[in-house]
Amino acid sequence: MKKLRLLIFFLPLAIYAQEELSFYNKGKWYLGGNSRFALEQHTEASDNFSDTFSLQSMELDAGYFVGKNMSIGTMLIINSLLSDKGSSFFAGFYTKLHFPVRQVYLFVQPGFMIGKSNIYFIDFFSPVTVVSPTWKGGTLNAGTVIPLNRSVAVEIAMAYRILFTRMNIKNTEYDYSIETVGAQVGFSFVFGKKS
Repeated sequence: MKKLRLLIFFLPLAIYAQEELSFYNKGKWYLGGNSRFALEQHTEASDNFSDTFSLQSMELDAGYFVGKNMSIGTMLIINSLLSDKGSSFFAGFYTKLHFPVRQVYLFVQPGFMIGKSNIYFIDFFSPVTVVSPTWKGGTLNAGTVIPLNRSVAVEIAMAYRILFTRMNIKNTEYDYSIETVGAQVGFSFVFGKKS
């Protein structure tokens, strides 16, 4: 009778542990979305602009697990800055690696992105100048995934991005870069074949 009680007690734990270990198996699909607060530094050539806070209003990720705990995918970023620097749209590719630690996963997600933005330059002696440069750069996210059930998880991460462009303003070429460091929170959904 004692063995039966132990079996009844440990069997659900063993099933639960197996489900958690198979959360990110090969052949599954991934959808995610998050919002991000960030501190930005804008640099024109060697001159630093003021740091500004921004809200990364939306980031959507979609990926496929090519191996256990490893996915590749694409991302779409719509950035609405809480400053006069404008808004931007980016698309890119990433690789995401998960590392199981007890009932959560740690992850790193390097990626590449390219996009367009509108930047408004205000000059007291002339009309507002609007430029729409093409940006290229890299991104690196690192954080924790907390599974809520077999297919839904919460993601909390730190994100670093660096973007570069060259723009022409009133017949003058400028090298321009933006670095951002921020915190992001979102949800992810995993679906596909059972492991």
